[in-house]
Amino acid sequence: MPFAVYRVAAFSVMLSITAFTLYYPERDRSEKLAGWNNIRAGLVLITVGLALSNLRFLVGGRWRLPYDIVRYFGMYLCGICMAGYGIRKLIPGISEYRSALESREATNETNKFSRHLLKLEENSMALASPGSMQDVLQRIVSKGTEITGAYLSVLLLFDPRSDIVDSGYYFGKGVQVFEKLAAALDINLKNIELLPEKMEFLRRIAKDRRLYAGLGPGEFLAILAGNRPMPTSPDLSAVEQIVLVPLHVDGRGDGLLCYLFAKNEYPEVLLELFGHQCSLALRNARLFEEMQKDTIALEVQRRRAENANHSKTEFLANMSHELRTPLNAIIGFSEILHTDVNGMPPETAQQFIGNINSSGRHLLDLVNDLLDLSRLEIGRLKLERTHFTLSDELMQAVKIVEPMAQEKSIDVVTDFQEPIDRIYADPQKLRQIVINLLSNAVKFSHAEGRITLKVWKKESSVYFCVEDFGMGIKSEDIDRLFKPFEQLAQNPYARKYRGVGLGLALTRRLVELHGGRVWAESQIGKGSKFFFTVPQ
Repeated sequence: MPFAVYRVAAFSVMLSITAFTLYYPERDRSEKLAGWNNIRAGLVLITVGLALSNLRFLVGGRWRLPYDIVRYFGMYLCGICMAGYGIRKLIPGISEYRSALESREATNETNKFSRHLLKLEENSMALASPGSMQDVLQRIVSKGTEITGAYLSVLLLFDPRSDIVDSGYYFGKGVQVFEKLAAALDINLKNIELLPEKMEFLRRIAKDRRLYAGLGPGEFLAILAGNRPMPTSPDLSAVEQIVLVPLHVDGRGDGLLCYLFAKNEYPEVLLELFGHQCSLALRNARLFEEMQKDTIALEVQRRRAENANHSKTEFLANMSHELRTPLNAIIGFSEILHTDVNGMPPETAQQFIGNINSSGRHLLDLVNDLLDLSRLEIGRLKLERTHFTLSDELMQAVKIVEPMAQEKSIDVVTDFQEPIDRIYADPQKLRQIVINLLSNAVKFSHAEGRITLKVWKKESSVYFCVEDFGMGIKSEDIDRLFKPFEQLAQNPYARKYRGVGLGLALTRRLVELHGGRVWAESQIGKGSKFFFTVPQ
């Protein structure tokens, strides 16, 4: 009885082995191996022989001997020989079969890599197309989600001078989840301040230039949260894998592409290739922005050059008029005196000589202004500061302007504060400033008007104000007053008193040389006020 049990057990084992070889799941591969079919046929014969051995008790008498012959020689012996023959043929073919499998896997990997390259090629033009930095960053996250199949793509941009991260660029199915998490953590995605150790962790990943997949959803939340309390129900159950891809621009780790995958599977090669492509896109976007800035700067320089050329043209036109007018007077009166000095009445000759003298002084003042302005431009005009009586210098300036004011019946009124009679400045340059402002006030005031010169001290500076009651200046033209060679063409007084526009420009430079500032206030029809300060 025990022997029968052994035979049944042996039959069961062989039946299982034979069934496995016959119904092997990958029998399409195994059938390609030489000798595999012989092995299966041999196992079938041996199994049938074991089955006949278990049924031997049914055969008796004269049929038992033929039954045993068939069982031993027809089944066992043939099965063993056929299986042995199959094994002999199978052993050399195993290495060929393994090579074929490896070749197939390599082909599959190559095809997969080719598909990745096709995806990257399709998106390369979209990433490389010119645009603003914001457009490029948004395209990076949207295309990254599209070609990798990620649940969410988030771009983490580093601030090189602080522990601030900009994660305001994201795209994918998990956008709403990400925004809800940001609201729960009470963070501004464009300006997340991370803990120093967390920031160092991210910078180290970016510096290594290798893909990092050792971050869990909880750790990702902890990085964003910092010292803030974690949300009670962080809804990242749909995320199984988080992958960080470094972004390098000009050899510097500028950020990370963070991919959240719903499955624990991700195309590693595709992520690395796309990361390199995004780095190039960022570099191109920065170069494009720099090129735009350079273009704008060149355009500004071009316009400044055009304005300077226009100002030079106006300056030459004004200078030609300013120089020709007194020179013509000098030449004309001197020729008259040269040809008819004996027959000319003494009063007329004296008048002509006075005209020649005033024209010459006008030319001298013009040349002096030009020289002073040029010396100021190149830094050669120096102040000779000293302590002096302010009222004396101011009264001298008023006396110089009074003849011009008397011709228009204009009163020049002074208002000085006694405690500031002593001042530390360059007396000649200060007098020149006041004369320029007073003479302008006289030129552009109505006849029989009034001009006031006020001086007072405030804190550590002395304030000066020249006020007239003329026609005034438009507010949009005030900024042009102190520029060289500028005159307000719409002002009828500017047309009457033509000049080169150097007086106020020279005044501003002299005031700034003292460390002060100059400005103007005016209303149309109510006059103007010109202020300047001299620090003490």
